[in-house]
Amino acid sequence: VGRAREVTEIRARLQQPDVRLLTIVGAGGMGKTRLALAVGHAILAAPAADQPKSPISNLNYPDGVFYVPLAPLSDPGAIAPTLATALGLNIQGEPQQAVIQALRNKQLLLILDNFEHLLAAAGFVVDLLQAAPALQILVTSRERLHVRGEHLYSIPALAYDPGQIDIEAVAALSSVQLFLQCAQRTEANFVLDAENMAAVLRICRLVQGMPLGLELAAAWVGTLPIPAVADAIS
Repeated sequence: VGRAREVTEIRARLQQPDVRLLTIVGAGGMGKTRLALAVGHAILAAPAADQPKSPISNLNYPDGVFYVPLAPLSDPGAIAPTLATALGLNIQGEPQQAVIQALRNKQLLLILDNFEHLLAAAGFVVDLLQAAPALQILVTSRERLHVRGEHLYSIPALAYDPGQIDIEAVAALSSVQLFLQCAQRTEANFVLDAENMAAVLRICRLVQGMPLGLELAAAWVGTLPIPAVADAIS
């Protein structure tokens, strides 16, 4: 919800010939993982029939699109074995060299999620890209990798300023749409109306459009009145 434009932009960036390493950069809670997964799903869902119309198609990755969560890792040296497991590789010998050799002729997209605490392994990413010319890597991180060839996509907050205060303008905000989606998980009948509109908009402004903040606030719907949730955040 609210990230369709960003998904389209990232997919377009990945189609540029010089973009082989693209890092989605943003603070914690901004929805980097959600966005990267949405990009992967959009690529895989692109029908082959669309290929003549657009270069964006999973035909560009005949060997697959792989999501690799790195948050559980504490040792940069564990990235190579984790990649091998995610890719279903049966590697022998030194893990990094074995993974590099296995990917040398592959044409695939790797999504490496939550790289910020493993920056010491950025050199391994460069080695992979140099050895496998058809490989692309999409990274999410709170910090850039600071390596040659890295392209950045800074993830913005969801929109929370309607410009004018009316139900249509507020309902169109991406932050409000995410809040409503999350709120309806706990209270299926929850809707935006004239009575709760001001409090919902206040919540979105207080968390400055941060997706994680919106999800946490929405979890209280049905337990507290919406104005009380806003007051608690304030």
